[in-house]
Amino acid sequence: MQIMLDTDRDSYEGALATVRAAFGVKDPPSKDGAKAENGNGEGKADDDDDYLPGKWNRKRLTKFGNWLANDAAEAVRYIANNAPAVPIDDTIAHMGKHLGIKGMTGQQMGGRMASIGFSWKAIPGVSGPPLDTDYKHRMYRMDEGIAAVLAEVLGPPSST
Repeated sequence: MQIMLDTDRDSYEGALATVRAAFGVKDPPSKDGAKAENGNGEGKADDDDDYLPGKWNRKRLTKFGNWLANDAAEAVRYIANNAPAVPIDDTIAHMGKHLGIKGMTGQQMGGRMASIGFSWKAIPGVSGPPLDTDYKHRMYRMDEGIAAVLAEVLGPPSST
């Protein structure tokens, strides 16, 4: 596997999230060493509330969103805010406008979307991606429940 980072465009946090996700490294402990607790002094299980398809929940989707590289986060924001089915070509056009790339190609888009795969595969307990690419119909598809959480976690897409 190869990943590319652009130190002129990628933020430190975005680059770090991409590298962590690519290597399957979990988030570091918080600075104060605190653990989420279930009331009994024990760490709360990550899968206590896997109520969305693919065993996704708010905690897992938040972690996924935080691990995304900036460009991938913008694409996921756009898809989540237009779910459940978003034309791939519309997403590419949005990203081209957002990035200032005239005639953005699918290959350019694919490179930016790689962070999505790295990120979801690094989340323990999930059984599939939070969005699907339907190549036959050229659509990105996202469950409406997952989309609602991601839209909240990531915020609205840029208006550029």
